Amino acid sequence: MSGLTYVNGSCHCGLNVFRVGFLTSLLPLSIDLCHCSICRHTSGQLAFAHAPISGSPLARPSTPAEGDPNVPPFDLVGMTGYQSSPNVTRYFCKACSAHLFRALNDNEVDGGKKWAVAAGALETTNGILNVSRHTWVSDTLDGGIADHLRRIEGVGALPRYKEGPGSPGVPLGWDVVEAKQGDIPLLKAFCHCRALRFAISRPTDKSVLSEIGASSYPDLMYAYVSTDPSKIQNPHGDPWWLAPHDSPTKTKYLAGHCTCTTCRLTSGSEVQSWTFVPLINILVPSPTAPSEADEWVPLCLLKDEERPKGLTQYNSSPGRFRESCSTCGATAFWWRKGVPDLIDFSVGFLDERIAGTRAEAWLDWWTGRVSFEEEALSHDIASGLEEGLKEYANKA
Repeated sequence: MSGLTYVNGSCHCGLNVFRVGFLTSLLPLSIDLCHCSICRHTSGQLAFAHAPISGSPLARPSTPAEGDPNVPPFDLVGMTGYQSSPNVTRYFCKACSAHLFRALNDNEVDGGKKWAVAAGALETTNGILNVSRHTWVSDTLDGGIADHLRRIEGVGALPRYKEGPGSPGVPLGWDVVEAKQGDIPLLKAFCHCRALRFAISRPTDKSVLSEIGASSYPDLMYAYVSTDPSKIQNPHGDPWWLAPHDSPTKTKYLAGHCTCTTCRLTSGSEVQSWTFVPLINILVPSPTAPSEADEWVPLCLLKDEERPKGLTQYNSSPGRFRESCSTCGATAFWWRKGVPDLIDFSVGFLDERIAGTRAEAWLDWWTGRVSFEEEALSHDIASGLEEGLKEYANKA
């Protein structure tokens, strides 16, 4: 088909490889970074970007010919479909849980569906897509990642819409979480389908464990490409995951953003936001309690018989594991075999009604760096996020 520009894409495990077409005359295409509760809780991300495509996804031929009309449609056999609302189905990989597509039922278009691709699943967005606005910021209750990603080079300041484009704006620093500074005993979290529910408790003396103390610093704090490995190894056992760092009393957990290739291709999002929580502080509903009761027990990941039902595991690299919801595909955790007692918890899971999506009463956001910014699909987004974090740190 003439007038189309094709871009390849895939998930991390390679079970799903595809290509999509964009109308060349519309490029670069302006897209939303959506903060709605559905996008956040189906993906586990603080916000999610989909890009509308021309027609339906296509298979990736072994010897692609530009505009070849004989290329078959992409086969969805390797994907799980999740109906997030009456007219919308989201598709994620059955193996690595990467969100790849969103389909909107529309009888007025050929095939009956309007397709959109997850921006983070593409091989390139350069000259193809521009994240140009924040939408549905009102669902965050505190501005969410829009307070961190304020502008992007080549695009400028990003409008912050209460709902869809053209709706009233949400000012910087907006916050309507009444209970944010209150004495909240548990910070609750859930995926969109509610198959997975968690709660995080406040740090205690037990949150500083000798096993965890051997944990190396994350790339978020010290860039692995430029830091002496002996420093990264954390030889003095600094409990870096607890905050505030300048206070002897730890009441929060460190949180930050990552743009590494693995996070991107296992989620479909260009930015993965994590908080670092000891396993001892992560709770799940008691399996013996009545369904209406709020009784919590410690999370177990190592014993199959005690793992939460509906939690699916993906071995993203040797000794590294990612856990997601098998029903809606939301990214929940990352952890490694050498330090099983310290978990990267996906911030998009958090119940925004308790403390807002950034959960600032519980989380201390690292503002000095975006983790693995060197691997970012869009370096303009990574650099824009870093600049916005500096302004956020200065309350500007």
